[in-house]
Amino acid sequence: MDFVNVKDIVQANVLGLESDVVNEVFNVATQTQTSVRQLAEILLQSLGKHDLKPEFLPRPVLVQKREGDISKIAKMLGYKVTVDARSGLSEVAATSPPTPRLLRCRIERTRSAGNPLRRPGGRLMKESIRAFKLDSGD
Repeated sequence: MDFVNVKDIVQANVLGLESDVVNEVFNVATQTQTSVRQLAEILLQSLGKHDLKPEFLPRPVLVQKREGDISKIAKMLGYKVTVDARSGLSEVAATSPPTPRLLRCRIERTRSAGNPLRRPGGRLMKESIRAFKLDSGD
């Protein structure tokens, strides 16, 4: 997938607002593929959780390549990628508060009681969070 940092989305919007270009459609992207697995690994490294490994349930992959082309917006508006996925997610991890104890206790209690965690609409999460031991360090 091509994950774009909100700072670059804002940049693209400002460039569009300040330009004389009209009736055009632009891709706002990084032109870099980053998998969900890579994002999880970046997050874990950023949080110093080197002993944890993300786990994913097998599923069919319908699209193999997800990478936006920014040549048009770069040429017409001067857009440039300023934040890559690793830097952006590392910044989020560094500025995020620790997991609240109440949330951690609720998840642990639900899991230990054998109750499946469910998404809105009743679909099972299949414990996609099990790879991450929620710990605020207290």
